[in-house]
Amino acid sequence: MAHMAKKIRGRPSQEVLDKLSEDGVSPVEVMVLSMRRLYKEYDECLEQSEFSRSDATRESIMRYGKDCLREACEIAKNVAPYFHPRLQSVTVSGDDENPLAVELTNANDLRKFLRGGTTAIPPKSEDK
Repeated sequence: MAHMAKKIRGRPSQEVLDKLSEDGVSPVEVMVLSMRRLYKEYDECLEQSEFSRSDATRESIMRYGKDCLREACEIAKNVAPYFHPRLQSVTVSGDDENPLAVELTNANDLRKFLRGGTTAIPPKSEDK
């Protein structure tokens, strides 16, 4: 059986991207150019279908256009990590020595703070 390349998960390092782009057009550029071309084809199909005289021709044009849009979306999904990093979740917690303190203020003080009436949320008032 032929040697199969190991699939690389995640985003390639900048070193890998630089090496690929030394040879000319990078794979990411090819993907983006292909995505844009396919989307443009879809857009042109929409225009052509408006001027089509027969329903069969209009349906054929729209079928091709939908195929182009489907392919463009698939490429966009694959190339998105190179332009839009995933958001990471953050856990806010304390420990036994430094517990997380949550302090509630009354609604009037909070409204005043949000309107810019004070520079800080007032400290908790002591009941006497």
